[in-house]
Amino acid sequence: MKIFEFNLFDSIIGGTESYLAHLARIIHEDGHKIVHLFIKKNEGGSGLVPAIPRWYFPHLSPQYFPDFFRFYHSTEVKNELREFRQLLAQERPEILHFNNIYNPVYFRRLARKIPSVRTVHDYRFTCPTLCKILPPNRGICPFPVGWSCFREGCLDRKNLPVIKEFFFLLHERELTRHFSTLIVKSRYMKEVLVANGFHPNRIQILPLSTTIPAEIIPPPRHRLLFVGRLAPEKGLELLFKAFTFLPPNVEFTVGGDGPERENLERLARDLGISARVKFKGWLSPAALSQEYRQSTFLAVPSIWPEPFGLVGLEAMAHARPVIAFAVGGIPEWLQDQVNGFLVPRGDLPALVEKMKLLLQDPGLAAKLGENGRKIAIEKYELKKNAMEMVKLFQKFVSL
Repeated sequence: MKIFEFNLFDSIIGGTESYLAHLARIIHEDGHKIVHLFIKKNEGGSGLVPAIPRWYFPHLSPQYFPDFFRFYHSTEVKNELREFRQLLAQERPEILHFNNIYNPVYFRRLARKIPSVRTVHDYRFTCPTLCKILPPNRGICPFPVGWSCFREGCLDRKNLPVIKEFFFLLHERELTRHFSTLIVKSRYMKEVLVANGFHPNRIQILPLSTTIPAEIIPPPRHRLLFVGRLAPEKGLELLFKAFTFLPPNVEFTVGGDGPERENLERLARDLGISARVKFKGWLSPAALSQEYRQSTFLAVPSIWPEPFGLVGLEAMAHARPVIAFAVGGIPEWLQDQVNGFLVPRGDLPALVEKMKLLLQDPGLAAKLGENGRKIAIEKYELKKNAMEMVKLFQKFVSL
């Protein structure tokens, strides 16, 4: 089978790209041919998987064209349309798989006779802020995208660029209805799409997955770990405040980077915990695996409804328990008191209580971690997931 894989970025900038790279490598090694198509190029990079051929079409997404009003008539777009037609004729893909890419208007139009699948990794066309949080942090948004985005204060109806982006979003939502099927990673994400008018029978749930380390070690004491983008919706500010209530011998590792790093470093100093908090930045897979091994548990304090939460699976694969707020798709893989603890969103005392419990009871931490590893092996092993995706592709190719 020959697959065209579309994504915005050609390098690993987050969980989506890391996941896509792992899947593509497995599917490629299984004998299928993959061609990667990207919008954004990382100069000097080697693509998500160096062995897989890649093409770039930086002007075929309206959001990233410098002058929107010239988009449909520009020389750059016309040239890339010609290149894309030639690539279709040359490679003859059997299926198109779209991931994180804004408004794939021309890709979909020119290849409309080829089965197409779109994996919805986030709230790209169901929330203009991408976070589904009502301002100012009034809770998780229950509304579908629409005029409620203005009514609830998420968007300024007097801001013309914002209004333009809003109509891009609505256009992309309508365009997405024409895909052969949509893949989501959790029941929660399926509910969001159904609330936005998508038919449930055209939505497939295929959870995220992870590699399973061959060897594990018992969890050490007195170290907690956070892994993720340093952004407000990830809840690190609240986690820092909870950390001040833990014993002084407890250490805290922050793996990841993002726009809030400077503010979080300042907050750590203001709270008097900077000596015990280590900001590690983005970590390679090997370095991240080592951090899991050196941690007692993983904390996922997200205040937005995580579409799934890949880092939780990674911790489970390393036999580490997880403490997280019960938001979005997290309760679908985190079972309270089985492989960790679910805490009500924003409940600081409950968060502190559960962290102290795992730090003070290594036997409990080990037991919950072992349960998590069993669940990861049974439900979320990467190769199994990749083969399920191949089966789904083959279903549409054979129609």
